Amino acid sequence: MKLGIVFVIALSLGNNVALAQSDREAVHRFVQIDYPGANLGTAATRVNEREMIVGTFANSEQQNGFMFYRGSFGLLSFPGATSTTGQGVNAAGYIVGGYTDSVFVSHGFLWFDGVFHSIDVPNSTATFIQAINEGGDMVGSYSDMNGVQRAFVRKAGRYHQIEIPDSSFVGANDINDQDEIVGTYSDANGGTHGFLLGCDGFQKLDFPNAAFTSALGINNRRDVVGIYADSSGNQAAFVVHKGKFRTLSLPVAGAQLVFAGGVNSRGDIVGSFSDAAGNQHGFLLRGVGPRNP
Repeated sequence: MKLGIVFVIALSLGNNVALAQSDREAVHRFVQIDYPGANLGTAATRVNEREMIVGTFANSEQQNGFMFYRGSFGLLSFPGATSTTGQGVNAAGYIVGGYTDSVFVSHGFLWFDGVFHSIDVPNSTATFIQAINEGGDMVGSYSDMNGVQRAFVRKAGRYHQIEIPDSSFVGANDINDQDEIVGTYSDANGGTHGFLLGCDGFQKLDFPNAAFTSALGINNRRDVVGIYADSSGNQAAFVVHKGKFRTLSLPVAGAQLVFAGGVNSRGDIVGSFSDAAGNQHGFLLRGVGPRNP
């Protein structure tokens, strides 16, 4: 069964994905991630340089976040929350995500060494934290007092709104250690595009001939992962390196709803997929993207 919303601005997916070109090599690099007892699905959202993975799972009782490191799971459940999601992790192991309180208001959180800290953008009605970099800078989105969702970056404790001219929606999804940000925006005509915002300015990211593109993760080499749909509505995950896009394939027969959420500088990619029976799983693909020398 498909898991509930894990990425705050995720778009629905629905196509089968081709097998990897070298099945033996791909299977060796492929790790399926299933939180114990998660009968309603598991999704991995981010991976750091040490291959610590964070994500979200759901069972018949609740949705919670998790960490996965060296073969062991850890639970991320904000005290008193009705649901928790694990969204981002930096190289030092600081984790960010979101939770819903007892009156169903959404908040962000920062977790480290077993301690949660709640985060709310000032003058907001809801806060969603998507990612954190080595310097502690965070990106995410919030709803203002008028209910309008806006993107932000938090640097040194100060919040800065991210705006793209002539856009109707902006979502910030990830930030690398150079403070380069990737995300998604909708233009005035209703088109959905990915973007990269760095020291050299704004760059639109569109998979070739795609009907929509959403950029979800970035590493320190500017490699980007995300999702796209072609003009026929067929949707898939992608990796882009030095301006060159390619579709991400999984070595799983019948894999669909493939979602690439994070990439580290080793080229390890995490995300989620649904199997032929419709069950959702997280995944790690080691060394698929471009690697550091």
